[in-house]
Amino acid sequence: MKKYLFLAALMTACSIHAVCQSMSLQDKSHDHYVMVPHECIYLHTDKPYYMAGDTIWFRAHLMNAENHQPACRSKFAYVELYDQKADTLMQRIMVKSDEDGVFANALVLPDNMSSGTYTLAAYTQWMRNFGAEHFFYMPLVVVNGQAQHLRVPSHLISGEPSIPRAEASISAEAKRHKSRMDIKVKLYSSESHSLSGLYSLSVTDADVVAPEIGRWSIRQYLSHADSALSGSDNVPIVYPLQTEQMITGCVTGTLKKHLNNPHLLVLSHQEGWRREFELGDSSRFALAVDIPDGYSFTLEGTRHNGSTSLVKLSIDSLSYPRLQPPCYEQQVEIDLTGFAAQSVAQHAAYGNDGIELPEVVATGHKRPLSKRLGMPSFMLTAGDVKLNVVKDLEVLLRTMGVKHYVDAFGVPQLNVRILVISKDKGYVPISISDIPPAEIQQLDFYRGLKGEPDRVVMLIKEGARFRINKKNNMAIVRQLGYRPPVEFYSPQYPAADKSQYTQPDHRITLYWNPKVRIDEKGETTVTFYASDVSKRYLVTLEGVSDDGTVVSKQVVIE
Repeated sequence: MKKYLFLAALMTACSIHAVCQSMSLQDKSHDHYVMVPHECIYLHTDKPYYMAGDTIWFRAHLMNAENHQPACRSKFAYVELYDQKADTLMQRIMVKSDEDGVFANALVLPDNMSSGTYTLAAYTQWMRNFGAEHFFYMPLVVVNGQAQHLRVPSHLISGEPSIPRAEASISAEAKRHKSRMDIKVKLYSSESHSLSGLYSLSVTDADVVAPEIGRWSIRQYLSHADSALSGSDNVPIVYPLQTEQMITGCVTGTLKKHLNNPHLLVLSHQEGWRREFELGDSSRFALAVDIPDGYSFTLEGTRHNGSTSLVKLSIDSLSYPRLQPPCYEQQVEIDLTGFAAQSVAQHAAYGNDGIELPEVVATGHKRPLSKRLGMPSFMLTAGDVKLNVVKDLEVLLRTMGVKHYVDAFGVPQLNVRILVISKDKGYVPISISDIPPAEIQQLDFYRGLKGEPDRVVMLIKEGARFRINKKNNMAIVRQLGYRPPVEFYSPQYPAADKSQYTQPDHRITLYWNPKVRIDEKGETTVTFYASDVSKRYLVTLEGVSDDGTVVSKQVVIE
């Protein structure tokens, strides 16, 4: 039975608290999770096909597979883009649910993608217990070029969906030339109960995005998922519900000997904070952290007296499923020439995300390397005589008045925490004896509070030559982080005289909202502005109500 120390790091408040408890993860999985229902997930994208370089706007509807009510237990979902012809995973992103339990984000396609059919997959960690065949898969058609006649998947699910749905009325007056449009949505239930909830809604140019082609509605998917999940109850629980991000590992002696009350030091590179934990009798730890995409941490294991002699830090690696995307046998040929031509015009005017803004050149004084640590007590930069004259960094730090102590063996030790940044190598774990002072571009010194060590942040010169000795007690952790939320850009043209808006508008997706709130009466109104070329509009509404009623509607407004 493995014993863990569970640590929680709250980044936004820059505070950490630790709770020590002994437990068996395997026992907890079976005792706590045995009653957790199956999850199913459905991706609604803003349109069924894209130009290379486009942005895919999506909402991942996570539901209880038994009653189709919105699920809120898992806090993270994964969306992956596959090229099945090359058997290649092209992108993987993690999406964190917002305060309303909604998983929504965007995925940017590479500019060099070839024309053809790819696959989007979506799942949660909890769903991995029941097999990859229960994940969500959808074909993604990509165009790269001008005139395009492509064969795209058709009839993904045969037959009429078995799940009943609420009736929906979507109405509006079609407008043109950057005029304002109001779309009214009204949901009806045969049982006269509320259909309130958060739905996803897209509006695209119906002249270049054909209705139903390549579409797999949420109703079709749930009908298929319900039958596929039957008989999958008695499965071993290997992957727990992911309600938070974790960094796990252990601190031991180099010969796997148990250490008495080892310490774990954690440094956030982006946030600039540093914390220290006592692990007590446990050599293993689980650090609960909030990790946006691109964040990294330095972890260091020490003995209880701060010594790093004969200390080993091990970090557990994360695993991800290897998927086999489905083959789409039934296909139909469609003409995407108009779609390709309008996409090219859109990219020429806007790029793939929005209106291009003029370049801004920022000027100012030299800034500290760490924003969160504030202004350093003092700073040295390249060319300073101290960096050129002193040949040993430890000697330099002692002359700067860095705190020191005498360890249990009577050896003087610097009481300082050092972060080394290299432009070409990133954050590197390195001994100060390996850094020649002449190779330092900038050194920021922060005097620690009483009882706290001093801190030094150093930027190494680009192309600097120094030896990196991997330290057994230190590791830099760069896990897959969640993608920060992004908002769909929809231009506004409120002036009555449209001639003042000279920027060409060739948008294909005119409106995307992953969180359209339907009230207790089953009504809502969404507003957007037409483009220069749109005349007919394809409106797609997908989702489930708070009580699990399925809503799926697609209409053309002309």
